[in-house]
Amino acid sequence: MIKNENMIQTFQVYPGIGEPIGLLSIPHSGEHIPDEFKNYLSEKQWDLMQDVDYKVHELIDIKKLQAAGVTIIKSDIIRTAVDLNRKIELSLLNWKQNSKGKKLVIQEPDKRTSEELLAKYYLPYYEVLKTHYFMMKERSNLPSFIDLHSMPGKAEEYHLKINPNQDIIRPDFCLSDVNGKTCSPEFISFVKDELSKNFENVTINSPYFGGQVTRHMDQLYSPLNNIQIEISRTLYMNEENKELYSEGVLKLKKYLTEALISTFITFYNRFKI
Repeated sequence: MIKNENMIQTFQVYPGIGEPIGLLSIPHSGEHIPDEFKNYLSEKQWDLMQDVDYKVHELIDIKKLQAAGVTIIKSDIIRTAVDLNRKIELSLLNWKQNSKGKKLVIQEPDKRTSEELLAKYYLPYYEVLKTHYFMMKERSNLPSFIDLHSMPGKAEEYHLKINPNQDIIRPDFCLSDVNGKTCSPEFISFVKDELSKNFENVTINSPYFGGQVTRHMDQLYSPLNNIQIEISRTLYMNEENKELYSEGVLKLKKYLTEALISTFITFYNRFKI
């Protein structure tokens, strides 16, 4: 794990060993609230944690992924302070209320402070994605990138307002490529097939289509095999009290890691220079 003064409580980089076969981003599992945000956010920690992708970084075997050549970048910052999966102009204190309607933002920073916070907590994450993308690009004609998230097991009123056509019960996994825009059909189909070996319901672009990280990488670094993966929280936790299910965590850690490594190795070998 790389950690320097600029990265403390901002994000962690777990570099892959050997050939750089893939890049994995985890932007929403952070729980840290920097002191600079405490005047702007509610003091109710439980409300602030409502929409965190809880413990997603614990659902993968980071050491195995590193050993295979996969670099993992994981944000430490809670998404209610800075949401890395939003456009920069929408990312700071984006969640005025959480998905249960609880008020989160109690005050807005001035313009200068906003710019300073974005420079410190938003832009560096995207810079490190850029750096590692170009490291992969030196070895592959078509690098592979995955942005990893979790989603509520059921769609609630908040989610239905955004996508009213979705099913109430979410799938085990939702894979997103912005409706076929951000990767080859073979890539997302391969991931689906790998996950479907051990999980019953894996969908593509339903209920999610791909967030800002996926869209940003496509806009700046295409061609790139680039998808978002959402994991149903019902697979590994009690969403009411945030208790983790040990069996669910272990199952995901084993089979999700295997699927990721298989995908990254297969497509690295196919397109390596």
